[in-house]
Parts: sequence; C-alpha cells; structure tokens
Amino acid sequence: MEWQRAMPELLDPLGGFVCADESEYLNAVANIGRIKPADCRRLALARFHYLDMTRNYLKEYEREIERWSNGAYAINDVALSARSRI
Repeated sequence: MEWQRAMPELLDPLGGFVCADESEYLNAVANIGRIKPADCRRLALARFHYLDMTRNYLKEYEREIERWSNGAYAINDVALSARSRI
C-alpha cells in the first residue's frame, strides 16, 4: 500500500528508493549503484536548503507569536498540552 511507505514525498528515483516490502528492499540494494551522490545533493539542496528552511521556520514562529498575541491560545490549553506530553 502506497500510504504505508516511509517518506515517498522525500525521495524519487534519482535520490533513493521507497520500499514497502522485502523484495523492494532487495531490489533497492541491488540497484544502489544507480544513485549518484551529486544527484542526492542537488535534490536535498533544492528541497531543504538551509536558507529556505530557516525562512520557513521564522515565518511559522512569527505566525504563532501573532496567534498568541491575539489570544488564540489560553493558558489552560498550553498547560494541558504540556501535561499530555509528560
């Protein structure tokens, strides 16, 4: 089943394999030589460049700060959320 595979949104044939069962893993190992390090690096930089990631995190933090400033969260919500993680 496609939805059970790990990280299909992160990989494509140029940079890796997405496997669901033993036969797919064996096939991936047999074909590992097809993956070129330069392709992996190019894909990683295109999708996860540190400047883009930083910019996106800052936008998200600013959005959350704005929500806090506008009263979107109550103290009890935060306390309950923190308590549920313990």
